[in-house]
Amino acid sequence: MRNSFRKKLSAVIAALLGLLLFCACAAVNSSARPAAAPADPGPSASAPAPAPSKPVPDPVPPVKDDPLPAEDPLLSDAPPELITDDPMLSEKDPEAPAAAAGPAADPSAPPALTPRFTVLMYHNGCMDEAGVNSETVTAAKLRDDLKWLKDNGYTTMLPRELQNLSGVPEKTVIITFDDGYRSNHQLAFPLLRTYGMKALISLITYNVDNSGTYPMFLNWDQVAEMSASGLIEIGSHTHMLHNNDIAGAYSNGGRNGIERAASTEALREDLETSASLIEAHTGIAPVSFAYPFGAYYKPKEYREIVNDIFPVNFDVEESVCDLGNGTVLLHRFRVRQDTDISGILSSLSGQ
Repeated sequence: MRNSFRKKLSAVIAALLGLLLFCACAAVNSSARPAAAPADPGPSASAPAPAPSKPVPDPVPPVKDDPLPAEDPLLSDAPPELITDDPMLSEKDPEAPAAAAGPAADPSAPPALTPRFTVLMYHNGCMDEAGVNSETVTAAKLRDDLKWLKDNGYTTMLPRELQNLSGVPEKTVIITFDDGYRSNHQLAFPLLRTYGMKALISLITYNVDNSGTYPMFLNWDQVAEMSASGLIEIGSHTHMLHNNDIAGAYSNGGRNGIERAASTEALREDLETSASLIEAHTGIAPVSFAYPFGAYYKPKEYREIVNDIFPVNFDVEESVCDLGNGTVLLHRFRVRQDTDISGILSSLSGQ
């Protein structure tokens, strides 16, 4: 009986060894043949396909070796991540400044010019309103006027700078002071320096030459100092034809200013004396003249003498100036204590 059990066990072991040998041979034959495409199980397949593995995101975006050209229309809506370092595309970068429209302005280009400008006429100055009259404004009023001009972009010029010009920068103003009062040095000159403004001071040279007798007028040292600054031009207001014989007062119904000259020769002598004194004390021959009281109406020959000696001259008609009409009889707006220069200049803008 024991022998029978051993025979059966030997048969089972032999069967198992044969099965193992068969599987090993089948595996070898399968690896030697090319793999066949798997059959499509179709909709009736019972086993679901395994889900693809989820890729791990790369924290660094891939580098684009061949960016799109700037002119490509697709870039008009390109998201920021597609923007390259191409300067043509920088306007699409939300961090980049917006591109300027049109060509950049040339800072060296000359300003736009116009033949039109305005002249403001002052006379005397004082510290407080107790000294105000028709010819005198306070230092505070003058300061406010100069500050307004500067804050609103106005340019001041000297009359001698007008010669041979056909145009001036827009918003050009000429500031003038008539008679040559000492306050022009004590009050006006420091304010003009503070605001970087230029001005013309027209002298009655007889009064300046005799400032010891007429202490309310400038002396020649003060005149020379202001002229040397480059901010002040010194012009003539005649030598002794500002109605000096009646204390400078206006003569209603009578002759005034240059009209009081007895002859053309007397007028020329007076004006040349004034010009010579100014040149002697400043080193600069004057080219500007302010008609006393604006009186230039007669005779015509007198005006021709003025034009011959002073090619830039001023009357007192209140109107804008135009270089198309030359530099003689330039008009001026009188400034009093209650004058609003912003109203004058604003109303003239664009005319």
